[in-house]
Amino acid sequence: MNHQKARSRLTVAWSVLALCMANATLCAQVGETAKTVRLDLDVARAHAFDQLVEQLDHPPLPPIAQRNKLLLDFVELFVEDAPKSKEVLSARLRLGSISLQRLDAMKAEETFSSIAELAGTELRDLRAKALFGLHQAHLLAADRESARKALSTIVSEYDGQPAAKTAEVAMAHLEDDAKVELGRRLPELVYGRDLDDREITDETFAEGPRLLVFWTIAHAPSQARREAYARAWQRLSLSPKNLVAYAVDDDTAMLRRIASEKGFTFTVLPALGDGYLHPDWLRLSITAVPTALLIDRDGRLLANDLPPDRLARLLGN
Repeated sequence: MNHQKARSRLTVAWSVLALCMANATLCAQVGETAKTVRLDLDVARAHAFDQLVEQLDHPPLPPIAQRNKLLLDFVELFVEDAPKSKEVLSARLRLGSISLQRLDAMKAEETFSSIAELAGTELRDLRAKALFGLHQAHLLAADRESARKALSTIVSEYDGQPAAKTAEVAMAHLEDDAKVELGRRLPELVYGRDLDDREITDETFAEGPRLLVFWTIAHAPSQARREAYARAWQRLSLSPKNLVAYAVDDDTAMLRRIASEKGFTFTVLPALGDGYLHPDWLRLSITAVPTALLIDRDGRLLANDLPPDRLARLLGN
C-alpha cells in the first residue's frame, strides 16, 4: 500500500540523517527526501480517510461494533506519525460519538477532551465539535458544572459564529435548569432529513401537538417505549406527521428495515454520524434514551417523559 511504502521511506530517511550530520550537502538531500516522504504519507492518510468515510457513511452501513473497529484501526495506523492531523482527529471524533451512543461517559470525555486539546486553533471546526461532545459527556455523567464550562469555552472562542449561538442556547438550559420546565417554549429545532431523505421543517407538521421521541435500536427498552408511544398516538387519531422519532443511530439501512417491518407511519430522523451531537439533541440537553417531549403547536413543552398511557388524559381525550 502507498502508506506502507511511505513509512519505509521515512524510516530510511531518518536513519541516513543520523549518519550524515557532518555532511551538509548530503543532509540537504536527505531533507528533501524527508519532505517527499512526508507528502507521500499525507496523501496516503487523506486517501485512506476518504475510503474509511465511504465505508462508514454509505449504505449498507456496518454495525456499530464494526464501525468502531474500522475507526480504531485507522487511528492506530496513522496516529504515531500524525496525531494532530485532520483525518486522525476526525476519526477520533467519530469514536467519541460512538462512546456517547454506548452511554460510556468516561470514554467519551477522555476522547473529546484530547481532541479539543490537540485541535487547538488550527482545526477550529473540529475543536468546536469536540467541545460540544465534551459537554454531552459531562451531562451524561451528571456533571453539569463541567458541561457549562465546555459551553462557556465555545461561546468565548467562537463569538459571533454558529457554534457560539448553539452553545448559548444549551447554556441557557443549564443556567436556569429549564430542561424540564413545563410551559416553556423550546428553542428553534433543526430536525433534519428523514429515512426517505426528505427535509423535515416546521412546515412539515400538521396542526396540533407534537411528540419528540429520542431512542436507539441498540436498546430494547428504548424500542419498546417508542412503540408504546406510537400505539398511543395512533389510538388518539393524531397525525403521524407530528410524531418524530430521533434515532441516535446512523445505520440508515437498519432503520429503514425496522420501519418497514414494523410499518412505521411516523417520521424517523437518523443521526447520520452526529449521534448525541445532533443540534437538536444539544439544544434540548438530551443525554439519555429513551426520552420523550410533548410540545404544543407553538413549541411549548407540555410534558417530559410522560408515560404513553397518560397521553390521552393530558391531551383531553
